[in-house]
Amino acid sequence: RSEIQILERRVQELSAAKEIESERCSALQHKVDELEALLSTTRVGAMDSTVHARGLDEQLQAATRIEEQLRKELSAEREMVSQESLRCEQLQLEAGSTERVRKVFNTSPLNLRELEQKVYW
Repeated sequence: RSEIQILERRVQELSAAKEIESERCSALQHKVDELEALLSTTRVGAMDSTVHARGLDEQLQAATRIEEQLRKELSAEREMVSQESLRCEQLQLEAGSTERVRKVFNTSPLNLRELEQKVYW
């Protein structure tokens, strides 16, 4: 009988230990589930961040292309302004020469045109 009692006590101890282990396993499984959910959320966040970063990179590339185009256009505009400036200087010199001729010949602007036509013809 004492062996049976020892075995019964041992079965009770093992049942209690099993119950404790079962609770610990359940708690650990709950923790694993929480960590998996957190990992999943982190992955989604990382994917969103990656997509957002790609979008920002594409926007930066587009802005860089626009900036390059604007620089080219600005350079072309500067060249045109330079050419116009040279043309204005040339016209001012011609106007000054015409004014000197008019003064020398003491002619009115209308007579000056007639004089110019005579000189060129």
